[in-house]
Formats: sequence, structure tokens, C-alpha cells
Amino acid sequence: MTGDLTLHGVTRSITVEVSYTDPVKDPFGDGLSMGFAIAATLNREDYGITWNQPMPDFGVMLALEVELLIDLEADLATD
Repeated sequence: MTGDLTLHGVTRSITVEVSYTDPVKDPFGDGLSMGFAIAATLNREDYGITWNQPMPDFGVMLALEVELLIDLEADLATD
């Protein structure tokens, strides 16, 4: 899926991987639900987040790449 993401006042177009489950019957009612998993890796400097702090014996405090993971469940209307 492709869309716009705004972080730190900077908007960029990104493409994320989306996987989903087919609709399943809700075990607590008569509705249906679907699950979605979204994943992407972002470079924080692309969004103007350049601050970092050297750490003694470790390198730096913040990684250049940030992993974005979203798990989402959606209830579907059956009417």
C-alpha cells in the first residue's frame, strides 16, 4: 500500500507491506472481523530527525533506521 506519512512536520510518500486474513466469524457475536499486519522500515533522517547522542562504548543512541509495525483488527458490518 502506498500513502503519505508525516513525521516531525515532513511529509513523504511511502510504500508499506500489508498482509491480511480473510474475514472470520466473531466468536462473541454474529459479526465478521479481519486482521491486518503492516510493516515498513524508515530512515529517520528523511523526516528531519537528525539529533543523536554518542554513547560511551556503544556508538550512538538512535538507530538511523526505524521499523514501523502495525497490527490492526477491523470489525465488518454484516447488515
